[in-house]
Amino acid sequence: EEAPAAVVNAPEVRFPADYPSQPPVHGLPLSATFEKGDETSVHGVKVIVMRDERLPLVHWTLLLRRGSHSDPQGKEGLASLTASLLRRGAGAYSYEQLNDMLESRAIRIDVEDGGDVTQVSCSSTGEQVDQAIDLARLIVQSPTFPATEFAKRKEQMISQLRLAEENPASVAERDLMAAVHGQGPLGRRATPASVASITLEDVR
Repeated sequence: EEAPAAVVNAPEVRFPADYPSQPPVHGLPLSATFEKGDETSVHGVKVIVMRDERLPLVHWTLLLRRGSHSDPQGKEGLASLTASLLRRGAGAYSYEQLNDMLESRAIRIDVEDGGDVTQVSCSSTGEQVDQAIDLARLIVQSPTFPATEFAKRKEQMISQLRLAEENPASVAERDLMAAVHGQGPLGRRATPASVASITLEDVR
């Protein structure tokens, strides 16, 4: 038989007389507060400005109310392909020249398809905000859609979609959305065949 384990008595802990007995939580109720921002309209475009002057940075987003949900039947992927090409040449600047201008000024401009919208997201330092707005305007209003960049990006999209067709999770999600939404905007997805059918003229 094993000898019974020795009883260990916990040492007595003595706290100072002024040691707090409750967590040090501020007495005021804690709740997040959010400013609604200043809303105006500029040439028919709703503009909402939210100020935060802790850092000398400016962020803004332009939402265009069209995206992949408006893709024509059989041309699924058109809005996504178009959005990805906006940054690949604008005005008199090539893709490489635009990148050099943006990087040298610490400006970031991204264009993405969001389904029911196309989103142009921009950020810069306060000193470069005028230049950033000018470049964003150029990208949105005067894209050149170079044929070489179109062919390159189109092939990349087709390769990505072919890889997705080998992923069970991607295939299951696609089939589920098609079963739930049918031929509605949410039920139609880009495929290698639909992207292959898109022409440069479709993008323009």
